[in-house]
Amino acid sequence: MSNAKEKRTHVEMPSRIIFEPSEKRPGASTVLPLAKIPLSCNAVDPESIKLSFLGEELIPTIVTHDGVPQFSEEASLVLYCKEHIAKHGRLVGTEAKEVTVSATYTETEQPICDSEKIDTISSIQQAVTSLEAFYELCRLRKLYAKTSRKSLHTFVVFGRIQLDEHGNVRRLDHLRDHVYNLNIDPSELPLVCPRADFEKYVTSYDCSTPFRVPMPGEKCPVCGKEITIDDLYTPLTLLNKGLRTEVVHDKCKHEFEYYLEIKTLLFDIVDQIYPNLCKFEILDNPNLLDKEHLHIPWILVHTQCGDIKLGRKYKKITIEWQANFKPFDIAGLNYLSHCVKWTEDRACFSEIEEGTTSKTGIRGIAVDKVSTAVEALSKAHHLAFFSK
Repeated sequence: MSNAKEKRTHVEMPSRIIFEPSEKRPGASTVLPLAKIPLSCNAVDPESIKLSFLGEELIPTIVTHDGVPQFSEEASLVLYCKEHIAKHGRLVGTEAKEVTVSATYTETEQPICDSEKIDTISSIQQAVTSLEAFYELCRLRKLYAKTSRKSLHTFVVFGRIQLDEHGNVRRLDHLRDHVYNLNIDPSELPLVCPRADFEKYVTSYDCSTPFRVPMPGEKCPVCGKEITIDDLYTPLTLLNKGLRTEVVHDKCKHEFEYYLEIKTLLFDIVDQIYPNLCKFEILDNPNLLDKEHLHIPWILVHTQCGDIKLGRKYKKITIEWQANFKPFDIAGLNYLSHCVKWTEDRACFSEIEEGTTSKTGIRGIAVDKVSTAVEALSKAHHLAFFSK
């Protein structure tokens, strides 16, 4: 390690384990925390890091290129439980104590980077000729901002990607000019646009959390095609997979979410009660105000008992038995008291007296979990066949 300082740094860090909730993926049943341990403001040699926690060696799942140890969802859960139990003295016969992480590491000597090579219009224009060059530019900008403590200029590239003053990379969406009440197409902007010039064109936009520039040779996890510099002209987004985030085409992510919803509604819910592979139809998403999820379908399933409409609304799974479904009294679902129910003649109730609504016509319920949806379908099927 010729570029490393000889002196090793030793630190004891109380409460420096940072737990971050991982993004809840569609269909996921639980959300576990992710943990990371920031060791230094400077870059750290990943191979030099030695950690101990509660007297035991602590081995990270991965170490980022600038030396930040990170842990998987499973390891983070173990750390979280150990820390909480020890910190609060939860075990019988133990007392609360300060929980620390002991770390030794070596900071790396970083070559001095000339800002002219990473922070001018011409340097960025040269970098956008290939994904390899652009990836290296973004890496050097982040490193320069971290080690020099100096701010960079802010640029917008491809009309979609912001390189900010801290070396972060962010994705921009929904560009607008409120003066003329126009939506701005990214292709209408210069290839490399300084902040001052960008704000002449755009008065409003959505800025994502940090966006990761795809590595050279990286492939879209949905379509399998290698991502190139040309793909940065088109909408890209991230799929969160625990510690890893994979860059994916927007259209591919939409396709993935489209079929994931069909799997959830049809395979995981309907097929558990009606295993004879019912035919179904795709319905447009009726939630027109939720523009981010209009590509998520609803379905109409043709069962032997009648038709059932299913879809997601306000993060709830909606089940609606259609008028041709066998008669049953939805009051039989009163025990699901936390779920909103409705019929053609009465809307939005949690519990209702038996026999006060029609047993035919549209009857519906909104539930928060797949397991509850299966339970509601099963109960309605039972009521339709076996109620007096």
